[in-house]
Amino acid sequence: MDTFAKVNPESFSEVYPSLGQWAFGVLLAAHHMLSEYERELEVADQAIRSFPELLTFRAAKVRALVALGRLDEANRVIDDSLAVPSRDMTPAGLMLSAAVELRAHGHRAAALQTAARAVDWLGSRPPSETTKDEHRVVLAAALYAAERWDEARPIYQELAARVPLTGGHGESPNAPPTPTDVSETVRVSRAIAYAGALGALAARRGDRGEALRVSAELARLDRPFLFGAHTYGRARIAALLGERQQAVDLLRESFAQGNSYGVNLHRAMDLEPLHGYAPFEELLKPKG
Repeated sequence: MDTFAKVNPESFSEVYPSLGQWAFGVLLAAHHMLSEYERELEVADQAIRSFPELLTFRAAKVRALVALGRLDEANRVIDDSLAVPSRDMTPAGLMLSAAVELRAHGHRAAALQTAARAVDWLGSRPPSETTKDEHRVVLAAALYAAERWDEARPIYQELAARVPLTGGHGESPNAPPTPTDVSETVRVSRAIAYAGALGALAARRGDRGEALRVSAELARLDRPFLFGAHTYGRARIAALLGERQQAVDLLRESFAQGNSYGVNLHRAMDLEPLHGYAPFEELLKPKG
């Protein structure tokens, strides 16, 4: 953070746009994790000036405004995003980000309303978009954030059936990919996400046996380039099952395996049962 404080990403974004985007992203996340929301808001405005076509930075502005309790302003940013010809996330993605942030800061009713708005926006898209997996993934996540578990579940089941942990042709989930096998690495990453969501849904509906079955399936994965995603999925399930210490232990293990310790940790709704639990709160504290 001290190093980045000496650098103004706005000054070199025009010459090195990719580096500028990355630097802005790091600064914004750091300010949020340190609860420096006013400063985060200032940096978000700088980033929007440099990259007006990226909704990612408008999402960061909404995140800061929500944390500051300025919900009307946050809603105006969301409204304005509908007219932005974005080249990264969609307005639904921004709404979903806003919803989870609202929930994290105690605005559950507003969070559910914003998540439902994302669902409605996605439902208004043409068939050329709604049939794509990318659309279905965001729709499932929006339904989940809206607590519409019974609607999210069949979509995750459909996605998991198409991208199973065991692979598309019955190969072992632990078959090592080659260093250039990016598509297989991405496939496994998606499969883990879908399985984790189904395990979390099972825990939420009280099906402990199914939740533990999914967790065990994730635990059996043993291959390169997982970066702790499978272990994080198990932590979600453990938290929802009320196994708080196990969930914290799995979170620590996922970080050791390469899972990112970032801004999303404090707003992960599946980790809400850990809120107020001392080992989890200690884990959340920025170090260094």
